[in-house]
Amino acid sequence: MFRLLAILMASSPDACASAPLPELAPPPPPPPGVTALPPLPLPEGAKVPAQDPAEVTLRYYRLLSQIRYPEAQALWAQGTEKRGEDIEAFRRSLSPYQCFSAEVTGEPEIESAGGTLHATVPIRLTGVRRGERFVSEGSATLRRCGDVPGCTPEERRWRITGLNMDVTRPVSPRAENRR
Repeated sequence: MFRLLAILMASSPDACASAPLPELAPPPPPPPGVTALPPLPLPEGAKVPAQDPAEVTLRYYRLLSQIRYPEAQALWAQGTEKRGEDIEAFRRSLSPYQCFSAEVTGEPEIESAGGTLHATVPIRLTGVRRGERFVSEGSATLRRCGDVPGCTPEERRWRITGLNMDVTRPVSPRAENRR
């Protein structure tokens, strides 16, 4: 089974104390002038190319967890609502979440149409929203230019076009214990 896990976000450490999420050391600050993230740690034996749509999806959540909103927003495709909104509105849209983790739950499905690649990445989010534990499943959709003449290196990078998640469901402690 294909499974990758993103880092969690905690705006308040106490808010997630009851959530059984892994403890992570804060990331070291990048050297001056460096904005690139190191590759995400992968499970032993997993091989994910640097520009895999699943990795880009997890990188998005990793940036959110590090409160690096401008970089996270830059992973959205040009012309999308999230890419176009001001950074304060982007931040406010995340304010209900005290913490979360993102998990890729299957292989991305990639299709090609007219020189553009489209990917659907199945994901599951878990965490605490407005003080309540939740689980939400769905997919991230991404696109990039295929390896055709005329595409710039930037156009060949996977960019998020949408997050298609089910309605956030609260998780009861009893349901959690049955797992």
